Amino acid sequence: MKFFGNIFVFIFVSVIYWLFSNNFSFLSIAPNLLFTSAISLAILLNPIVALSFCFFWGLYADIMGVNAFGAYALIYTLICYAVYISKKRFDFDMPIPQIILVFALSVLAFLFHQLLSLI
Repeated sequence: MKFFGNIFVFIFVSVIYWLFSNNFSFLSIAPNLLFTSAISLAILLNPIVALSFCFFWGLYADIMGVNAFGAYALIYTLICYAVYISKKRFDFDMPIPQIILVFALSVLAFLFHQLLSLI
């Protein structure tokens, strides 16, 4: 049952991401729901399940985009690993550390994606 619940979450977030990126963009800007979902599940779930979610959402983002294939899969997997490492030192039950984490990781993900596009 847990397996089918995980598949449902994966498909649900993927469809919502597709809907937002195609229909609800404002000036070609849409929220990256895969990124926020990857960070949220990395905080909530155990590392193996969270890493698999992040990797496959990264592959989905690579399929939906036109950039280097595998870049988002690598970035989301590294983000999940960074969240797992930082969970040992920080308490993410409060909203302020979560906001700081998402902001810092989004800047790092952007910079890493630009570095990968140069290569």
